[in-house]
Order: sequence, then C-alpha cells, then structure tokens
Amino acid sequence: MPSLTVAILAGIAALAQARSAELGRHRLTNQEAGELAAGVIEAAALPGGPPPTLLLAVIEAESEYADRCSPTKCCGVTQMSKRTWCWMAGMAGVAKDRRSLRQQARLGGAYLHYLHDRRGTWRRSLLSYSTGPTAASYTAKVLRRWRYLNERIRHERERRV
Repeated sequence: MPSLTVAILAGIAALAQARSAELGRHRLTNQEAGELAAGVIEAAALPGGPPPTLLLAVIEAESEYADRCSPTKCCGVTQMSKRTWCWMAGMAGVAKDRRSLRQQARLGGAYLHYLHDRRGTWRRSLLSYSTGPTAASYTAKVLRRWRYLNERIRHERERRV
C-alpha cells in the first residue's frame, strides 16, 4: 500500500476515533476506526465519490459512530435500511455483511455517490439520504459537521507545519 494512502487512512481513523470519543456515544477501538477509515477511503476512491469528511459527517449525524439499529430498523453507522443495503450491495458487487464497519462506510458512501449522480449536488444528495419531515434540519446538521471536520483537518495540518 503506498505510504500516502497509509497516512490518509491513519488520519481518517484517528479523526473518527477522536470524534467518537468527543461525542460520547461510542468510542471506536483502533480496529473499528481502521475498518471504518478503510471503507471511507474506498467510497471516496470511486470516480465522483463523496469527500471523506462528508461521509464522516453523515456517519456522525446518523449514528455518532455507534453500530446499532434504530427503531425504524435502519442499521449500522450509516443507518441504511435493509432494502437499501441489499440493493446497494448488489449494485456494488460486494458481500451483504451488515456487521462490517468497512462495508457500512463503503456502501453508505456508494449510496451518497449514487444520490449525487442523480441529484447533482451534495446538498440535494443529503436531502435524499434522509427523507421525511426532518430532512432539511438533517442536511443542515450534516453540512455543519462537514465544515467542522474540514476546519479541524485544516488546523491540524497548519499545526504540523
């Protein structure tokens, strides 16, 4: 694996682990953070795939990094329904292992990519990702978290220089 990819993977894993601890719902272990980061990188590597920080913002908004099922039976860190999960896994040609954080992040990112292809902007994609009466507030929440994560990465880079 090229050293740049390893550095990016480690950076995303560290950011996800730090944010999960700050949010307090579920602190990711090193292994979980690594799995999640690998899925985020795989999704971002798709042509036109979502920026890694956008996918992390969706994960924060959906689950605060906790791999659980909601009362609406949406599961995992990306909170996808079983129907959407199976459909996306079939489209992406991957195993339907809903327990894998890597697969959860990868398919959540693939679904965002799919929505972006159809809606044209990330904002419209987020509205489609979370439909219903709270979609607008959900979109604003994800966009705030996306900005925060980008700023945090920028400050971290400046601190290292």
